[in-house]
Amino acid sequence: MSSAGDVKELEAALKVIRDKASFQNMSAIIERNATLEEEAEELKTVNHFHEGKLRTLQQQLDGAKKKLAEDAKSISHLNRAVDTKEAKINDLETSLCAEKKRSEDRNAVMKQLETVRDDLKAKDTQLRKLQAFAPPLAQLPEGKITAQWQSLYTKAHRMATTFVGLEYAPEVLRDVSLWNKLRGHSSVQGNFPVPQTNSKTAIFMRVAAFLAVLSRELCEHVFQLTYCLDDAREAGGLSQVLSSLARTDPQREAFLRSAILSAIPKDEQELKAQARSDAVVDNVYTYFKGFISSTQLRESFRSQLEAFCKQACEQWQQTQRGEVNVTAKLDLFGHPTWRVFETEFPSSSTSHRGNGALPNGKLPTAELPQTNTVSDGVEMVIWPSVSISRSGCVTVLEGYGIFKSQTQSAKAEISGPHRQARENGRMFMAVSTVDAKKGS
Repeated sequence: MSSAGDVKELEAALKVIRDKASFQNMSAIIERNATLEEEAEELKTVNHFHEGKLRTLQQQLDGAKKKLAEDAKSISHLNRAVDTKEAKINDLETSLCAEKKRSEDRNAVMKQLETVRDDLKAKDTQLRKLQAFAPPLAQLPEGKITAQWQSLYTKAHRMATTFVGLEYAPEVLRDVSLWNKLRGHSSVQGNFPVPQTNSKTAIFMRVAAFLAVLSRELCEHVFQLTYCLDDAREAGGLSQVLSSLARTDPQREAFLRSAILSAIPKDEQELKAQARSDAVVDNVYTYFKGFISSTQLRESFRSQLEAFCKQACEQWQQTQRGEVNVTAKLDLFGHPTWRVFETEFPSSSTSHRGNGALPNGKLPTAELPQTNTVSDGVEMVIWPSVSISRSGCVTVLEGYGIFKSQTQSAKAEISGPHRQARENGRMFMAVSTVDAKKGS
């Protein structure tokens, strides 16, 4: 029971202690402490709450910072993108301005083009009208022109040897008026010796003289670029103008020639061509008819001369209407080389061998140059050269000339032992004059 006593003692002691003021203070402190502990617990609870809240806020802050960093990075990227876009926008604006300028320029050019197109249309209309006045010229192959020209020379040469390369009757040789008339032709005047004999040299020179006269008449009347003028001298001047233009401006020459030809009606052109052909026939026939004693042979001569001139005129009319410029020239110094004229005579023309004709009708080879084309030594031209001008390029078909050595024997014959033939001719003329007076 000691324990009960102890408890009582303890209670008594505690009562003493409780009754004391210090105990009361301690009790108050204990109560205050208990209150503080409760408050501390409450504060801990609040603190825990706030710590949680703080952690949450910190997390939110960290998230916000991270988001802010990401946003800053995005903003930087966007800024760069904005700068790039702005640069592109500036480039586009520059391009737009340039395109606008180009568009304005294009519109201006289109307006100019429209103006030019209208002007071109008007000029095209005018050009068509002009082309109607100057139709396109025909295409003439150079080979065809060459063949035609060679054909003319061959026929002219054959005609010369057939009708002129003959032995003449004595009365013809003595008729000075015939010979003087022939020597008066512009192509035979001066340095062209034509002996009044039947020697081989005389016959050769007569053939050459015939070709020279025929060539001169053809060049004056037929071989002109147009027949728009009746006067041969005026037509020749126009031909020179066109020929000169063909060398400097072939297209303009062709256009002008076409315009001139188209301005003349076709029937009128034919009449002009016929008139020119007739003029050549009449002139050549007048100079040589007296040398042909036979009426039949004389008629044949005129008939062949007419056919030849007709062919020459027809071929030349084709040349006139061709796109190339073709010019016939008799100028000795206008072309550097000429073919040396050689000929053979029909056997009938050399029947009287005693008059000096060779058996084959040719000049001795020693009297001819070694080549058939020369640039020096040609004394006179008996067949024209031809210049074919196409697009500024010129082709020359050589004509024929008499070499100086070919005229020496003729000149010697005229001034030497054959002087008596001229005296006989003058006597024949005197007798004829007396007989004529008696007859009157």
